[in-house]
Amino acid sequence: MLDYIKEPIQELMSQAPVLSQIISTLIIYTIAKTVHSNIELHTSHLVKKHKRIKLPPKIKESIKTVDEEKLAQKAMSDSVIEFYNVIKENLSPEELAILNKNIDTLKIKESPISKISTKFKEMGFDLTTLVKTIKGGHYNCLTNSVTIDETSIKISIFHELMHMASSVKTPEGIYSGFSQKIFTDEIGSGINEGYTQLLTERLFPDSVQSEFVVYPFEIVAAKLVEELIGEEKMRHLYFGANLQGLVQELSQFASVEEVKMFIANMDTINKHLYFRNPLVLEEKLFVQNAMYGVNEFLMKAHQKRIDSIEGLTEEQKIEMLEEVKNKIRNNKVYEHWKFKPFNEQSTEKKIQ
Repeated sequence: MLDYIKEPIQELMSQAPVLSQIISTLIIYTIAKTVHSNIELHTSHLVKKHKRIKLPPKIKESIKTVDEEKLAQKAMSDSVIEFYNVIKENLSPEELAILNKNIDTLKIKESPISKISTKFKEMGFDLTTLVKTIKGGHYNCLTNSVTIDETSIKISIFHELMHMASSVKTPEGIYSGFSQKIFTDEIGSGINEGYTQLLTERLFPDSVQSEFVVYPFEIVAAKLVEELIGEEKMRHLYFGANLQGLVQELSQFASVEEVKMFIANMDTINKHLYFRNPLVLEEKLFVQNAMYGVNEFLMKAHQKRIDSIEGLTEEQKIEMLEEVKNKIRNNKVYEHWKFKPFNEQSTEKKIQ
């Protein structure tokens, strides 16, 4: 065998058991995620799953000062300290209650996929494409820990810490921002991820990378919800993990059942839009209909908001509503994934 290829082949063969284990794990993960995704595809949009929205537990307001020396001992301490200082300057004492409760015991660790990628890069193999579906970051409320991929620190760490600052566990389940997981019912992941990223980009603009857009559909929807109820009120509800409060606020503009359907449609999009590209036909139909539902809800709610403003002429009302419609239309998600923002015939009938 030629010397210049003998050594790398021997190195690869020596890693064969590890390679086999990694590939097997990735295959099992992909199959399991596909099966789980297909099951959720037929259930996540159902309103009946959203009838158990509950009030979050009351977290006592903490006035303690967090010890930054202890924060400096954590992994990725520079990011943790920066996050704490920025959040502390922008939130009220009541909104800081969950952050103050969680941050002392927070654990941060590197994702195993980072170590796998690094090992194989050293051997001359780039696994970026293979493992892209499980890269990024994740916050686990049960263990109060952030797992982060080292290649995604800049764009992921503040987002995951935002989850930490808005999540609380109870014996019955987890309340996290605008999502709840009560026993087996998980509700609100779509609006929660969108608003979490909206806050992250607002408070940590340096974490935004133009070539890597995070939750593009959910951000636009969350921003339009914020315009309905107000920035301060929405932020207060989020850091109180109060999904029920959000539903009550939105019920000024639509029925409670319509609000729950909006949340359900957001969940469908969040759980299936990014799973694979292109989506299979059945997935695409579910996601497209969910997009129609979300956008029609937002148009209807904003029309009611605009109609309630005194002193506007009809021309001004039409112009304001058209601005809302353009904010929805201009989302690049439609061009990238080949979706339509509106079922035009249905929308025209409803917005007349």
